[in-house]
Amino acid sequence: MKTAFNPRFVPSRTFMHDIVGRVDEYHFTRKEWTRLRRSSASGVQSFFIPNNAKPHQRNHYALKVYDTLVEAFAAWQRQGIAARKHLAPPVRRICKFVIDGLEPRWGYQSCVASHINRVGGWDDWGWGPFGSKLECNLLRLDISGTVNDDQRYVGIRRAKRLGKRTRIRGDLHGGNVGFFKHRLVCIDFGTESIDFR
Repeated sequence: MKTAFNPRFVPSRTFMHDIVGRVDEYHFTRKEWTRLRRSSASGVQSFFIPNNAKPHQRNHYALKVYDTLVEAFAAWQRQGIAARKHLAPPVRRICKFVIDGLEPRWGYQSCVASHINRVGGWDDWGWGPFGSKLECNLLRLDISGTVNDDQRYVGIRRAKRLGKRTRIRGDLHGGNVGFFKHRLVCIDFGTESIDFR
């Protein structure tokens, strides 16, 4: 039996963007946004709104939030590539977050992994066999042609693309891995995950 997804936040509209495709737009009051920002799990580059999504469900989507469209689109592209190889939770659409009195934020809808910050195996020598396999598989992904979010403030139209030698490599630690459908997956595809060679 499938669990019905009852998201806490729903888009107010969906529109087409000429570069990133279909975008779901969410609206928040400034007070609501501030409360969400303070209570949500966050990393260096983004934060995560659970949105009532349950782990391991392909039709449940949480919201990952970034400051710019370039950052959001780049992470969405890379996570989508990894998800097709079962190395990340699946993604859905790019999102625009309109907040009263603030610049818009951008992000995307992502399925949810479990056991974040509870995956053991990290030590001074690196991951055990499962983590090493995840890292090796991520290194094999071809992410050339995806957006280079290292230049996140240039705007999506002027953003450069990643070259052939660029790989997903870094930032694998307990806070950036979990399980989706019984597979060890990466959940962070921001700038720090990229090895610019």
